[in-house]
Amino acid sequence: MRFRSPHESAKPVNSWRDTASDEAQQTLDDLFDTALQLAVQHVAKRGGFLPFAVSAADGDPISIEMLGEKADALRTIDLLWSSLRERRDDLAAAALW
Repeated sequence: MRFRSPHESAKPVNSWRDTASDEAQQTLDDLFDTALQLAVQHVAKRGGFLPFAVSAADGDPISIEMLGEKADALRTIDLLWSSLRERRDDLAAAALW
């Protein structure tokens, strides 16, 4: 359980981790770690990154979706969201960076 700063109410604040299963927590941690590592690698190598999606399906490794270097960023976001929406029933978690 987390607490607010001393300047705010001292009432406990629930975290999503308080109610999420260990498996759900691990899936989200893995998803975030994968996305963050990829973004950091691209920033270090290229000075930035194009939008990409990461997703997790039950029992499968983390999936990464990216389009080519020449892709328009806004169009890429639309295409990635569409892809995630189409697969939403099979996904445990997803994020677009």
